[in-house]
This record gives sequence, C-alpha cells and structure tokens, in this order.
Amino acid sequence: MHENKTISRPWANFTKKVEILRALVRTEAQFTNEFELPDKSVPFCINGTYKDIDLKLMEEFKKVFSLGTNQLEEFIDALNEAAPKEPGEEHGDKLDVYSILYYIHLLEHGPYTGATGAITGTSYGVENITVDIFKPTPDIMGVNGDTLWGAPWKTNSSIPVFSVGSYDIPGETAGKVPRILLDLLGRAKRDTQWIFNYNTGSAVNSDNTLPFIDKKNPQRREDEMGEGRSKVNPAHGNLMVKDIEKIQIHKDAADGILYEIKRYLGDKAFRLYVFKKLINYFSPEQNRAASVNDELKRTLNYMEQTFSEEEEEDCKKKGAGPEEILKIQETEVGTDMFGQTFDSVKRREFELQTKGNNGKNKFKLYTIKGQLGSGIEVKEDPMEGCDG
Repeated sequence: MHENKTISRPWANFTKKVEILRALVRTEAQFTNEFELPDKSVPFCINGTYKDIDLKLMEEFKKVFSLGTNQLEEFIDALNEAAPKEPGEEHGDKLDVYSILYYIHLLEHGPYTGATGAITGTSYGVENITVDIFKPTPDIMGVNGDTLWGAPWKTNSSIPVFSVGSYDIPGETAGKVPRILLDLLGRAKRDTQWIFNYNTGSAVNSDNTLPFIDKKNPQRREDEMGEGRSKVNPAHGNLMVKDIEKIQIHKDAADGILYEIKRYLGDKAFRLYVFKKLINYFSPEQNRAASVNDELKRTLNYMEQTFSEEEEEDCKKKGAGPEEILKIQETEVGTDMFGQTFDSVKRREFELQTKGNNGKNKFKLYTIKGQLGSGIEVKEDPMEGCDG
C-alpha cells in the first residue's frame, strides 16, 4: 500500500500586477526611473507590489518580439528558473504562480506559438516535454483525490440522497463557481431530500443497503462505529452507495493520489497545478485583481533643442548658421494609466481668459466652442431649422 504523504495546502490568489507591468515596462532601468513609488507598489494596481525579478522577466519578454527565437529560448529558460517549487518561495526571488501562468498563456497563444512548442517539446507529445512548467496541469487531474482538499462528498448515511452540505460535484467545480449557485444547488437538494424523507435522522437509523427483511439496524450501527465492515455479516453496500466501509475504501485509495501527481509533474509544475485546483475567480479573498485609473506623477524625458549664440559675422565666415545643441531633459508629468495627461471633471472646468474683447473672452478649452470659437458667446441662429 502507498505510504501516506501529507501535501500542504497553500492559498491561491492573484493581482493585476503582471498585466499592468506589461503595459508600463519597456526596460528595468526605464521603469525604475519613470516611477518612484514607496515599497515598490505597482502603479495603478491595488494590492500589487513588484520585485526585481518581475521587472527583469518582463524586460526579457519584451525583447523576444525584437530579437526572435534565440531570445525566446533564453526567456523560456529564465521563466522556468524563476518558477517557485514550494509554497512561500514566490515571496523571495521567484515569480508568483499567476505571473508564470500568464507568460505561458501569452507564449502559447501568440506569434511564437510554434517556436514555443518546438523549444519546450510540447509540439512532440507529453512524453517529450523538456521544460517543467509547460507540462499539462489541468485542475481536473486527480479528481478522485479530492478528500485531501476537504471535498464535501462524504456522508455518514447510506441513503442515496446526500445531506445538504454535499454538492455531488468535484471540489474543483464547487470551488470555481459563485456562492449563489452553490446555495441554489444546496436548496434544491434539501427540497428533494424532503420529498424522500422528511426526517433525515430517522433515515440514518432505519435504512441501509441490505434487504428489508435483514436490516438489523442496532447491530449495524454498533458494528459501523468500528472499522466499518461488519464481522458478523460482511454483506455491506456497494460502490454506488457511500456507507462507512466504502468511504474508507475511497479514502485509502485517495491518500496517495496527489503525491503520485506531484512525483509525476515535478515540484514546479505541481505548484501550477495546485494553483489551478484551488483558485476561485469569483472569490474576493482570492481574486484581488483590481486597478484604479488615478493621476500619477511620472518622470519623463524630452529633447530640448537650442542654438549657440554666435555673431552673424561668424556664421557668414563658416558658411553655416548657429550650432544646434540637443539635450535630454527630465520633467514630472501627471498622467493616467494610459500615459495621457490626467483628465478629471476639475480639469474640464478650466477656463482661459485672454486680453481680447477688453478681457471678456473666456475659452473653455475642453469644449468644442472653447477650442474653435472666438471666446464670445454665440447667439442662437433664429433661422436654424427653417426650410425657407
């Protein structure tokens, strides 16, 4: 029998960090110069903080689309190296699991899909995959080992209609739907059970899988308090009815399933598998992906053009105008998430007043009239809309 191994249960969650960094990072140096944020918080991202490895991998990813397949191979190696093996490693110099899955999705569904398959071996079959994180890790894998994750299929009764706490569906499914659907399913099961028997407790004491003439309920209850199988009468249910004996048989079989999956996938792919198995995108505790389009100060570079101060006579002697001088300057600009000058209701209320018309001209620059008009209030045309 397989040696029982305990698999620790990490909590799966994610933010919008990697998606926002993809939009903002060209190079690591550019990003750190442009954004000076405390505690390395990701711009415009709620709950997100970045590490040096996040910026480094994003820069390497951006290079792929300029340098080609050689850079792609280097990036895949770096991505596999940055994948965590154990829970908690993503808090060190490793990427978080969601970022790993995000990069894998982009590579497998982008212009380098074929090249990615050739480099990782996925194009040649599962047995030929050479990069651990690209091994297939569907969350339904090992569904019969759900007992290790606290799946609610267990019931203490042999009645065919389960109790309210059970959903008759795999833990992967129950853990990936909104709570309202689970509540509706539980209500439907409760109503159905009421039709069969209005008293669940009496069903536990008055029903089992033996013929009606052979119930012996007091003896059955006493025997099942032990190991499950009755030594007096071993005739005892079947795989379709979850009595105590069969529950124990399933549990014995399930104990080693996840351990065998981990041994097959390896530590890195197993971490991706566990994330897929536990994540619920409808759970606010796990889905922390939120952003805010607020104003943020950014240090931007611009080119300044000046000309040397030379006398006209000197320019005539050398046959050229003043010498052109180009300098790179820095300035702070408040922008939104998309790099545009931050817009707001307050900014739209701004009015520009000029000296024309004795200082009475006012231009509302965020309106068509203010941008194209003279600043003088335009009177309504009394003939507008008339056919004649």
